[in-house]
Amino acid sequence: MLFTDGIAAQPDVLARSAKSIRDALHDLPLPALRDVIALVGIGASEHAAASAAPVWRDHGLRAFAVPASQMQKTAMPFADLYVGLSESGRSAETVAALGQLSGTRRVGLTNFADSPLAAVV
Repeated sequence: MLFTDGIAAQPDVLARSAKSIRDALHDLPLPALRDVIALVGIGASEHAAASAAPVWRDHGLRAFAVPASQMQKTAMPFADLYVGLSESGRSAETVAALGQLSGTRRVGLTNFADSPLAAVV
C-alpha cells in the first residue's frame, strides 16, 4: 500500500474501528471511578491515546496516555487497567508492553481479533 492510499483509507478505517468498539463495549465491565487507566500505544496510536485521555478525564475517569516504549523498561504495574491501542494489533512495542504485565486488567482496541495484541489482552 502506498502512503497516499493509507491516508485515503483512514476515514473508512476509523468508521470501522468506531463500530467495532461500540459493538464490543457492552461485554466489558466498567472500571471503578478510583481505577487508574493507562492508554498505551505507539506512533499514531500513541497520539490517539494522548487525545483520548483528557476526554476520558472530562468524563470522570482517571486516564492518562503512556507510550508503549516507556513501559518496556519495567514490568511493575502502575495502573489498574491498561488499554492497548493498535489499529492492526501488530504494534510490537504495544504487544510487548502489555504482554509483560501479569495479574492486571488489559483491554485491547484493534481492528483484528486474531492479532498479537488480542492474544495478550
